[in-house]
Amino acid sequence: MNSQGVVIKDLPQRKMIYLLCKGSWRQLPDMLTRLYEYALRSRLETVGPPSGFYYNTPEEVTIGELTWEVCYPVKSDTQDYTDGKLKSGVKEIPPTRIAAIIHNGSYRKTSSSYHRLQAWIETHRLKTCGPAEELYLTDINNKNEEKLIEIRLPVSPV
Repeated sequence: MNSQGVVIKDLPQRKMIYLLCKGSWRQLPDMLTRLYEYALRSRLETVGPPSGFYYNTPEEVTIGELTWEVCYPVKSDTQDYTDGKLKSGVKEIPPTRIAAIIHNGSYRKTSSSYHRLQAWIETHRLKTCGPAEELYLTDINNKNEEKLIEIRLPVSPV
């Protein structure tokens, strides 16, 4: 299904190493670097590009209360665990149906792409049913404003 750049996808079950974050999203590049270095120290092999899951927005809470996590996919046979001190670990993400759109530009300027995706979801009589995910298809640490980000919203029928 593709309309106005929106695609419906069925994502398989995934294993992710994650780092829980709180506060401003401006920390994103640093948190991705921190998680990648942690994965290397832990001898966990990443198997794809990083992503972020966003559990609330500045419209809902103050900047200091934003809750999100950065992730890297790891091999499916990686053991789940939680490190409460570091607020990190490995977990399984269940299969998910998503509506997705590619954002081309700065990760700080994704709101127009989110609005387009949300409007498409509503027009097609779907509803979001979980946190937003951003898949970083290009290096987020690159200072170039031209980044490719796949914005994913889990959806279900209304």
